[in-house]
Amino acid sequence: NKSKTAKVELTKQIEIAKEYLDDKGIIQPEGEYHCFIDWNDQLNKQCAMQGVMLYTLKQTVKLCAYIGKDATEYLELYAKMKDAALNYLYDNKSGLFISGNNNQISVASQIWMILGETVDISEALKILEAVNFNEISMVTPFLHHVYLEALLFCREKVQAMQHIKEY
Repeated sequence: NKSKTAKVELTKQIEIAKEYLDDKGIIQPEGEYHCFIDWNDQLNKQCAMQGVMLYTLKQTVKLCAYIGKDATEYLELYAKMKDAALNYLYDNKSGLFISGNNNQISVASQIWMILGETVDISEALKILEAVNFNEISMVTPFLHHVYLEALLFCREKVQAMQHIKEY
């Protein structure tokens, strides 16, 4: 039955990713966990991975509604991970999200935290204005695409078009 298979597959990757959460609700990407963010060798992926998981949980809730599956556990996990992101990965001084033991600030982390809806649109715009695009920059077309998604999420169509033209 295709519908039953879809319900099982829908949450399989979330279950795998949950194994890398610490007690606070922060992804700890130790060892063999792989999540493609970008090819920048300097990029610490922890914060971006947290954002990817938040984004995925939001989309999973929508899919659950579509197929008639209860989404309570995903809503609860989203709330826990969002609170953890704001409490442990957000730097009040810079107004940006930080990643890893060195508190790295990268474009990727900001983009994925915006798409994970950890902040509202006005705060997201401040983040995009504050982040240094030359430090831990975007390398792949994929991350540029995700950046465009973040701009569109913030209703910045003109800036998105400008980025496309410049890219």
